Amino acid sequence: IKGKYIGLYFSASWCGPCRRFTPKLINAYNNILAAGHDFQIIWVSRCRSERDSNAFFQKMPWVRLPWSESYKIRELFSLTEQRYIPALTILDPNLNVINPQARYDAEYRPNNFPWRK
Repeated sequence: IKGKYIGLYFSASWCGPCRRFTPKLINAYNNILAAGHDFQIIWVSRCRSERDSNAFFQKMPWVRLPWSESYKIRELFSLTEQRYIPALTILDPNLNVINPQARYDAEYRPNNFPWRK
């Protein structure tokens, strides 16, 4: 992941807006990779159980924070100043936050990657 743009994607299987946004993010992600950008999304589950998390993750083409490290989720959620899900934070290759609220950009301006603010 070092040297890539990183998206921290917070979502959960029980969240209706997350279920609607995830396919849009998958499409944007695939197009970004096809355009030759170095980009990796890390899914940060807000699911209530490991079983639900595993089932929801099956649809995703990226990596995730392991369920065994779920104690880090609250820290990441707070650190990135998120309040609601789905949420997407973009980090540059030097791990600087360049867009703390990139959900709108990913959904409505996918061709403007890396969505700097």
